[in-house]
Amino acid sequence: EEVVVQRYVERPLLLHGRKFDIRAFCLVASVRRPTVVLRYRDMYIRRSSEPYCPEDLSQRTAHLTNICVQKHHPRFGDDSVWSLDQLQAYLARHPLERESDGGDGGGG
Repeated sequence: EEVVVQRYVERPLLLHGRKFDIRAFCLVASVRRPTVVLRYRDMYIRRSSEPYCPEDLSQRTAHLTNICVQKHHPRFGDDSVWSLDQLQAYLARHPLERESDGGDGGGG
């Protein structure tokens, strides 16, 4: 049986108190020198339906951003997936604070 193991990010950056991920696509066109990697501009952001609570790992829709998990939640809808432009507009309105500035780095 094949498995993937990775470390869980305990203090993730949050949008409106919810976890998110950025789905980006790239093509490695050449691994010889020079290495050529092409990035597709259109990417999207998947947001969780429930607020993030690190103490409650049983709440799948707070911890997993997969659409196959989120689509069953009553709050899943148009605002569950953002474009890169939407994320950039949000970040322009809500600048991130570094932890050393007294912020939690959570982005609101």
